[in-house]
Amino acid sequence: MELRTFGAVLRFAMELEARIEELYNNLVSRIGDEDPKAAELFARYSREHSRRHRMLEEIRQRNINELLLEPISGIESGTYKVNTDTPRKADSSKAINLARDAEEKTASFYADTCKVGRAALGEAATAFKRFQQENRERERILLSLVCSQSSK
Repeated sequence: MELRTFGAVLRFAMELEARIEELYNNLVSRIGDEDPKAAELFARYSREHSRRHRMLEEIRQRNINELLLEPISGIESGTYKVNTDTPRKADSSKAINLARDAEEKTASFYADTCKVGRAALGEAATAFKRFQQENRERERILLSLVCSQSSK
């Protein structure tokens, strides 16, 4: 589905953040004892996605009348769909790869949205740019975890 307005983009971003927060919470419960280091990282990322969700809600409330209907084109929500289905018993490597995929898709969403809607996004553009950078950094950290596990 194409996200055609600033309001639709914000709603999708808030849903994305909530889904990824839930993903990290599920991963913590699945691998907590097996890999405490990864579980601790996932718990931190869950809190950070929760914080971002609240920030997006605040941006939406501040811009309720001004920008929510501002047109945007070129953003298809299906491109950024994040798999949040966690297996009952996810090993650490699978969990990390699932998290990396979520961070990569989220970073792409924020980068692409900034490209096509920078003028319409107003203050959200700054937040989206920062979110993209945070996602890329998390993706890098998760990749280093995968690499360190495969060398064991």
